[in-house]
Amino acid sequence: MKSLKKIIIFLSIIILIVIFILVFLLRHENENHEKNVIEESKQYVIQEEKKVEEVFNQENIIQEINSKSQYFNIKKCIERYKLYIANIREFQNKKDKNNLQTAISQLKSLIPEFVIKELEINDNNIYEKIGFPDAIIRIDNLYKSRQTISKEAYNDSTNIVAYIAKLTLINQNNIKQQRNMNLILILDENNCKFLIIPQAYIENKKMNIEKGNALNIYQKDYIEDYRFNSFEYSTETQEDMALEFLNLSKYYLQYDIDYLYNKMSEKYRTKRFGNIDTYRQYLKANYDNIKSSAAQSYLTKNLGETTQYVIKDQYENLYIFDAKSPVDFTIRLDTYTLDEEKFNVAYDQGDVSRKCQMNIDKFFQMINRQDFKTSFTHLADSFKTTSNMKKESDFEKISKQIFWQYNKVEYLKFDEIGNNTYMFNLKLTDITGKDTTEKNVTIIMQLNENREFVMSFS
Repeated sequence: MKSLKKIIIFLSIIILIVIFILVFLLRHENENHEKNVIEESKQYVIQEEKKVEEVFNQENIIQEINSKSQYFNIKKCIERYKLYIANIREFQNKKDKNNLQTAISQLKSLIPEFVIKELEINDNNIYEKIGFPDAIIRIDNLYKSRQTISKEAYNDSTNIVAYIAKLTLINQNNIKQQRNMNLILILDENNCKFLIIPQAYIENKKMNIEKGNALNIYQKDYIEDYRFNSFEYSTETQEDMALEFLNLSKYYLQYDIDYLYNKMSEKYRTKRFGNIDTYRQYLKANYDNIKSSAAQSYLTKNLGETTQYVIKDQYENLYIFDAKSPVDFTIRLDTYTLDEEKFNVAYDQGDVSRKCQMNIDKFFQMINRQDFKTSFTHLADSFKTTSNMKKESDFEKISKQIFWQYNKVEYLKFDEIGNNTYMFNLKLTDITGKDTTEKNVTIIMQLNENREFVMSFS
C-alpha cells in the first residue's frame, strides 16, 4: 500500500514536471513568435520610412522640365513679375503716389514673407531691393523641384512645386548689354497661386540651384491668396507650342540674332552658313521677310526624346524645331541642308521624273529662302560659263530677274534627253499674289550618284 502511494506521488511529480516543461516551451515559443512579429514589423516600418525618404529626396532634386504647360505657366508668372516692377518704375518717375502704392502692393503680394524679412524689404526700398531696369527677358533654362514640408508629412498629393528660371536680361536699346538673373517661382498648382523668390535672396543665402541638387525652400502645403498672386493654368496646345517657337525666333531676330545662330546645331549651321558672319548677312538681307512670316500650317512628330515641330509660313518657307523641352531646342530653316531619311527613301524609290521633281522642289526651296550660296552649287559648270554666272553674286542678280522672290511651282511637261539628263517645263507664279503674271521656265537636269544633281534653266 505504501509502495503504491509512493508510485502515485512519483507519477504525479513526473506529470507536474512534464506540464511545467510544456508550459515553459509553449511560452518560450510564443515569446519568440512575438519577437519575430515585432522584428518583422520594425523592419517593415524601416523599409517604408526608407521608401518615403527616397521619394522625398528624389522629389526635391532639381530636374529639367519638359512640359509645355509648365513652361507657359512660368512664362506668365514671370511676365506678371516684370509688369509689377515696371509699374513701380513708371509711377515713381511720374510721382504718382496712389498708383505707386497699388503697384507696390501688387509686387509685395508675390514675395514670400521670409524673403521680405531676410532682405528687409519695405514700401520705400522694394524697387532697389528686387527691381531691375526695363529689359527683354529671355528664358534660357527651366528646372523644377517638388516641395514637401517634411518626410513625416510627405504624401503623393503634395502640390507645391519650385521652378528655377535661369534668365537673361537684354537691353533692347543695346543688345550687347545683357546680364543673367535667376528666379525661383513657387507654384501651388492645385489652387493656381504663386510666389517669387528674387535673385537677391538666392545670392544672400548662397543657394545651390543647379540641376541635381536638392531644394526644399517652401514649408507650407499651400499658398495663400494675396489678391494679386493668382495665375490661370495653361491649356496651350501643340499648335501653341509651335507658334511659340516661331514667335521666339522672330523676336530674337530683332533683339539677339546670335542667340538664334547658337540654337542651330553645329553641323547644320556650319554646312548652311559656314560662319556666323555669313549668317548675319543672310538675316540682314532677309530681315523684313522673316519678321513678317506667319504660320500657315504646322505638324508635329514624336521622335522619342524629342518632338519635331515643322511650320510652313505664307511664303512656303519652313521652320523646323527639334525640341527636348520648351527651352531646349534646335532650329533649322530648311530640309535640304542635312540629309533626311524620309527624303532619301522617297527619292531612292521614285522614278526619274519623281527624282527630278524632288530636286526642283529642293532648288526652289533654296531660291525662296534666298539661299543663293547653296543653289549656285547645283548649277552645271558649262551653264555658269555660257550664262556669264561665274560668281554667286552673278547668279543672284540673274535669278532675281528670272524667278519670283517666292515661287509656286507647277510641273507641266517632262522629257528624257539621254545620258541621265531630263527636261521639265514649269510654270512659276508669285506666292505673295502681288503679281499675277505667269513665268514659264525650262529646267535641264542631270541626275548623278548619291542623290546629287546639276541643272540649268532658261
